[in-house]
Formats: sequence, C-alpha cells, structure tokens
Amino acid sequence: MKVVFLTLISVMLFTSCSTIEDNSPALQGIKDSLLFRANDSRAIFNTDGSLVVTGERGLEAVNLLVNNQSQSPVTLGGSNNTNIAVYTDENGVEYSTLNPLSRGNFAYSLNGDNSLSGEFNFTAYTESLQDSVFFYRGVAYQVPILSPLMNEPEVIVLQNNFTAKVNTIMFTPTIINSSVSGNLITVVGQTSTTSLALNFPLNTMAGDYLLGTNPDLSAGYTVPNGVSNATSGELTIITNDAANELIVGTFSFQTDDGFEVTEGAFTINY
Repeated sequence: MKVVFLTLISVMLFTSCSTIEDNSPALQGIKDSLLFRANDSRAIFNTDGSLVVTGERGLEAVNLLVNNQSQSPVTLGGSNNTNIAVYTDENGVEYSTLNPLSRGNFAYSLNGDNSLSGEFNFTAYTESLQDSVFFYRGVAYQVPILSPLMNEPEVIVLQNNFTAKVNTIMFTPTIINSSVSGNLITVVGQTSTTSLALNFPLNTMAGDYLLGTNPDLSAGYTVPNGVSNATSGELTIITNDAANELIVGTFSFQTDDGFEVTEGAFTINY
C-alpha cells in the first residue's frame, strides 16, 4: 500500500509539471526540481532575422534567443554560440548558456493563430561559472508573436555654426543667419563691424565649387569701408539635406582688396 501511494504521488507530480493548464498561452519548465511557470510570455521576430521568446514571473525571466528565426531546432551552449538561453532569478542574477560548460536545445514551430509552440532544455551558468541552473521539460505553448519593439530614432539637431580666419586672425561671428531668395541661399556670419557672406544655389549638391567665376557662387568680406568680393577660392558642400533644411560646408577665398579668408566652415539650418 505504501509503494502504491508513493507511486501515485510521483505520477501526480510528473503530470502537473509536464502539462499546460487550461490550454492558455504559457512558457514553463522545471528549474532544478521546482516548476517555473511564467505569468507573461511572448515571442518577438526582430527585423535582423532573430527571434526572442520571453517568459516572466515577477522578477524572474527566461529568455530564449535564436539568431536565425528560420532555424529549428537549435543547439544552446558554447562560448561562440549566438543561440542563447538566459535565466534571471528574483535577485537579478543572470544565468546564461554563453559559455563552454552549458548545453541545451530549443525546438519550435509556428501556429496558424500567430503564436509559437515548442520545447526546450538547458543548463546555464553565472558569469563566474560558480553557480548553475538546469531547466528541463521546458514547454512554450501558443506563445503570442508580437511586433518587434522599435526604438524611436534619436533626432540630432545641429546648431548653426560659422568660423573662419581672415588674414590668419580668427573670425568669430556673434550673429549667424541665412536667407533664401528664389533658388539662392545666403549664409552670413557677422561681428559688430565686419561680416562674411556666401551665396550659392539652394540645390547645390555635395562637392567642390570654384568661387569668383560663377555669379551664382559668390563670397565677400564686408568691412566698414565696403564689400570686398571674392576673386578666387573654393566652396565645398559636405551635406545638403533638403528634407531637414540643413547645409554643412567649408570655404576659402581671396578678395579683390587683398583679404585672405581661410579655414572657413559653416553649419546652417535654413
């Protein structure tokens, strides 16, 4: 009678740990000797071709990463294996299969209701390889497939900037502005007594252009006595981003009154 009773208990434990309750989506497995059943589970197919299956229970989590979503089954374990299983315990300690001691596998298939089912097992270690966990009889059942989480692109706004040297002396404007007239843009840097100005077509593509030979490409240095126009020089457009109304370039030129402008650079939002 005692043997029968113990056998019955063993059957009940095996059944409770290896079946899915009430046919609801789940990710579960036996961790060492205790049942881990996630309260929340999901699968995400990333745009880079990888797959992540996640199950969470409070602070605990199981993550199964498959580098190529077209592969199944996959082997887990090894220092260079990009198919990885990670278990995080309630204290935030991570156990990973990305080491030479770990072993495991994960086999899965896609269901017709936009969900995923499969089986897994693995042995994972802490980074120091001193502690380990063993997951077996792992089951993913009708885990819903969600859209990948997309990070919003960081918007970088470049500030207006205008610098140059005039006859080897640094020109540092206190005012930087631009104006558009028809298809021409004028970029100006001003101090209290002088200014540097560049004029070129708004649709000028990235490249190098000569100054002083084309009326649509001109430059000048203004002093209290008047404007000294460029007779030779070069304008380089590094970026002309019409969608974001941003132009970045460099310049240098010589004027008819003997001024030499060198090391010119500008960033302008128009």
